[in-house]
Amino acid sequence: MSDTVHIQSAPGIPLAQPARPRIRRILAWVADTAVEVLRDQSWFIAVVLIYLLGGFAVGWFYGQDVRLGMYSDVHMVLYANFALFWIVFHIVWTLAKNRPEHPIRFLLTDLATGLFAPRRLMSALPAFVLIPLALSMTTSIKRMIPLIVPFQWDPTLVGIDQMLHGGYHPWELLQPILGYPLVASAISNAYALPWYVLILFLQFWHTFTLDQRRMRFLVTYVLCWALLGNVLATLLSSAGPAYYGYLFDGPDPYAPLMGFLGSLAEVLPMPSISAQNYLWENYQEDFLGLGSGISAMPSLHISMGLLVVLSTWHLHKAIRVASVTFLAILMIGSVYLGWHYAVDGYVALIGTAVIWWAVGRALAWRARRRAPDRAVAELVTKRT
Repeated sequence: MSDTVHIQSAPGIPLAQPARPRIRRILAWVADTAVEVLRDQSWFIAVVLIYLLGGFAVGWFYGQDVRLGMYSDVHMVLYANFALFWIVFHIVWTLAKNRPEHPIRFLLTDLATGLFAPRRLMSALPAFVLIPLALSMTTSIKRMIPLIVPFQWDPTLVGIDQMLHGGYHPWELLQPILGYPLVASAISNAYALPWYVLILFLQFWHTFTLDQRRMRFLVTYVLCWALLGNVLATLLSSAGPAYYGYLFDGPDPYAPLMGFLGSLAEVLPMPSISAQNYLWENYQEDFLGLGSGISAMPSLHISMGLLVVLSTWHLHKAIRVASVTFLAILMIGSVYLGWHYAVDGYVALIGTAVIWWAVGRALAWRARRRAPDRAVAELVTKRT
């Protein structure tokens, strides 16, 4: 039976297209686009899936729970806020720049072909689904670190810090400059929430943008959490200066610093102290939840800070200056707030830079190999 229903139309009124052929074309486009997205993002998808499978294997071997939904709600809320902000900003910018005669019609067309273009939304789907799962796996494995390798590297890292800084603990060099209540509180606040929001916004941007650099960011992002935040952190298992006195016998070289910061927390906002107390309680109770798990070496704060610099370096000079300044604040805060030994940040910088470089080289090699296939496909498309 034919799909087309023959109806006599009035003069000058065209018949509507048959519904089924139109649906078939839409479904064919969706299928072709899905295949293209899976092919273009195959390395990113493979990295995440291998990471998840490896994490489940580690959890099964050590008899530990693995949870993959810890960050889904947080990401949904923040993504919704980022999207609302970006839509409002885009509408205001577009209207101010173009001053269209029919603004509503212009905006609807612009949004349908731009921010809400079907290809953009389909391209964002893998990262939108997989990144929260990967971050949940990072937390699950991070909590297992002291079970797999007990904290033991802290005394060695303390010695390396002293050797690199003229026999001083790095915080001792910073105290004369930063040891003022308002300065310390400002650093503590800058180290906490702004870092988290900035990283998630960058993640959101690279999820929904169609920029060719997005794959380099996404693959590097996951590998940093997996290789630095889990693998290297397990091999160099350490708790960090804030917990040194709880875990190791003998003098605690960070007791004066933590005492000073703790006294400030009684009168000023010090998110770092609250977060450190939260993590220590989770550690004692063996609790698996948002952000749980203690690990110092290497610093993922510094790793993500450098990734911000590397992934935005091609933008405006002002953004480069701001990102480098923020990285410097993170470096100082990670040491002065008792989260990390200075060497934790140095190793994070080297590790992140190496991963960024290697991913860039690998993706460039892949693009060169695919170039002949793309050229043939485009030639066939033109001829047909």
